[in-house]
Order: sequence, then structure tokens, then C-alpha cells
Amino acid sequence: MKSIDGDIGRAERLQAQAEATDGSRKTASIVWLGYDAPQGIATDATETKWADNAREPLGNFIQGIEEANHVGSGVNQTLLGHSYGSLVVGETMSMHIDLPVDNAIMVGSPGVGVDHAKDLNISPDRVFAATSDHDLINLAPPTSRDPLASGVTPAGPAAAFEAPSADDPATRRALGHSSRIYDALQVGSAPTQPGGGLSTVRDASGTSVHHTWSTEPLPQDERAAAVERAQTFFQSAGWTVRRAPTVEGTPAVVAGHPRDRTVAQVAASTTGAVRVAVTTPATGPASADV
Repeated sequence: MKSIDGDIGRAERLQAQAEATDGSRKTASIVWLGYDAPQGIATDATETKWADNAREPLGNFIQGIEEANHVGSGVNQTLLGHSYGSLVVGETMSMHIDLPVDNAIMVGSPGVGVDHAKDLNISPDRVFAATSDHDLINLAPPTSRDPLASGVTPAGPAAAFEAPSADDPATRRALGHSSRIYDALQVGSAPTQPGGGLSTVRDASGTSVHHTWSTEPLPQDERAAAVERAQTFFQSAGWTVRRAPTVEGTPAVVAGHPRDRTVAQVAASTTGAVRVAVTTPATGPASADV
């Protein structure tokens, strides 16, 4: 509950900006936390069960607001989801055909559980999405119904990012996994991009080391072949492997290590590169050879 002040503060600023934009209308901003939210970006948030369990209570809440304001009174309702919350919004809207929502906004989203905006049961031109250029979620493929397919969800308000220590065991594990993935891809790497490289993430579940990097630009068929080689490597090494859809077209590989709980993503990017993200918990085997 420590992050609730930040959530309320954002809601207040959102309301103030809406009223400043159009002073002829009254605006109410509500923070809804009526479900058990995932606490860890590399653990709980790789599962869709939290969103599955939230869609019924959130749907009832939205319907209750409509009824409290008298159906047909002209109240315009906008549903905004941030990070994992955008999956909650997507699940709720896709499962309720007549939900009284006029607009949907997804911020820093790993995916919303549907393939097209029209599947959210409102006009596609009333669905909006925004992500910071440096948000780690840019490395994640869109979330599908598979528990592992969402990959790593970006940190919420309670998370902090810092530079990792070079001699930290988790750093060595993350770099060790990245090195083996690099060997499996069999293509050159590109210089570190903004938002890439190593970082330590601290949130409610503990501490993780995150390593992201990209290959050199490749033709589409070579990108697809590199992703396939990554899948072959993960399977031969005993990782749990899932495929997830991407905007680029080539399904991404999302893999979970059987012992140290590392989650790795290998995804072809529309920029022409193959992007790799490795997240490993701070607690785990001391050796990088896992």
C-alpha cells in the first residue's frame, strides 16, 4: 500500500489537467485497486491470472458508476490502464460486450490480451496507447493468453532502477545467460541503445538484474531464423519456452529458466534488429553457468 499515495497523486493531476483543458465540463478521477495485483516484474507479472480475476469486479465497478449517474445521462467514461493494469483493462473490456466505456487509454502496456482495438468492444478510434521511449516495456512482445507470453512487465510506482554492481552474482548470471543467447543467435550485436544495457530493479518482490541488448539490423528472414535458433537453444538447455505474437510478425520467444527463475525474451523488432531482454532475480545460484 506504500505506492497508493503516488497513484492518488497521479489521479489528482489527471483530473486537474482534464478540467484545465475543458473547464465547461466536470471531471472525476477514480483509482481502482479492487483486485490482487502482481507484485514482481519478473515473477508474478509474467502471469495473466491476476487480470483474469480482475475483469469481473472491474466490470461490475464500471457498470455501477453508470447506474449511479443514471443510465443515459451523458456521462463519458474513460478507462485508463498503466503497465499490467492495461491487461486488466483489455481483459475486462473484451469480456463485457455492453460495458459503458467510451474511451480506453493504455500507458506503458505489455499488451491487452486482444489482437485488434476493435476487440475491446468500442470504436477503435477511441482506443489510445502511449509509452515512453525509455520504458523497458518496449522490449516486451504483446501479451497473449499464455502465462509466460507477456514476458517482463515494467515496474510500477513502487519500483526503483539503479546501476548494478559488476561483481554481483545476479549480474554475472544475467550476463552469462545473455552471452549464451548471443552465441545461439549467431549474429553480431549493435551498440547499446537508449534504455538498454544493465540495470538493477527493486520492487515489492525483491531485486532483479535486467539486461537488454539488440543485434545488428537484419533482413526479415534472417531475423526469423535467429529467433528460431534462440528457441532451439532454450529447449536444448531445458528452459520452459513459449511463443508470443509481435507487431513485426515473427512470434517472439519467451523462456523461463528451470532453476534460477530467469526470464528471457528474444523478439524480432520492426527496427530490423532482434532484441533480447534477460531478467534474473538477485537470489539464485552464485555461478553464471546455470
